[in-house]
Amino acid sequence: MADMLGFTTLGELGEAVARRLLTQSTRLAVFDADDGALSRLARLGARVLESPRQVADCAEFVFGAPTGEQAAPLARSVAQGQAARIFVNISTIGPPAIRVLEEVLGSTGIRLVDAPLSGTPKEADRGTLRLVLSGAAADLDRVEKIAAAFASRISKMGERPGQAQICALIGDALGLTALAASCEAVAVGTAAGIASGVLVDVIDAGTGRNSATADLLPHDVLTRTFGSGESLGDALGKLDLYLDEAAGVRIPAGVVAETRALAAKAADQIGPAQDVTAIVRYFEAFVGAKVAG
Repeated sequence: MADMLGFTTLGELGEAVARRLLTQSTRLAVFDADDGALSRLARLGARVLESPRQVADCAEFVFGAPTGEQAAPLARSVAQGQAARIFVNISTIGPPAIRVLEEVLGSTGIRLVDAPLSGTPKEADRGTLRLVLSGAAADLDRVEKIAAAFASRISKMGERPGQAQICALIGDALGLTALAASCEAVAVGTAAGIASGVLVDVIDAGTGRNSATADLLPHDVLTRTFGSGESLGDALGKLDLYLDEAAGVRIPAGVVAETRALAAKAADQIGPAQDVTAIVRYFEAFVGAKVAG
């Protein structure tokens, strides 16, 4: 069924993408281990199936957001499908897991598009996610047309699956480094009696501006909602993947390694399940002041 898309192994962001597509009148076949997610999507009109293979039996394009550990079993199941021709991986799992997907899927002629998403479920609902793509040029063109429903910025990185993963990992490493440094600096200023909100505004208007001062601090830290949608533990996993890639090209990666060490200490203190923006609490514990405004 060429006009039906498949979604399997969703995750929170994948569910939001599927929800967005359903609101755009796209026909979806879905499977996930989370019965709650399936029920919510069924109420929007999705066809709920019992396995990734069944999804791949009725959709040419199958989207998935597996973890690294889920990549091989998911690929084996999808590879048995009769209709699937292109699998679109939308999670950041690193090049080694992408190679596993490519090998298993390729054994039955299914092509892989590497398409890690960046953003939050709320951005998916608005259709403003960021997406990087790598894979065969003709496949990227077709995926781009589908992704326009949920991503407002789409970049093509090359024709080799795994290139998009490296791009995503670089962005994640820089983003968490900026967040950690910004939270530390704002905690210092707050402890000196400067209003946190005013300080963030001043930083964001000057040379210290970054993704954290422009978005995460105003929306998630100062409001104390801590709702970026990514856990500290997940962020640590992505830093590890980045550091593996850096080691592979003989880059010492000292700055990002320090960010990783700091984030690990924060996870030990506040818990890895906490939102990544809650890393500010690690710094607050030292200065005895709350960053809010």
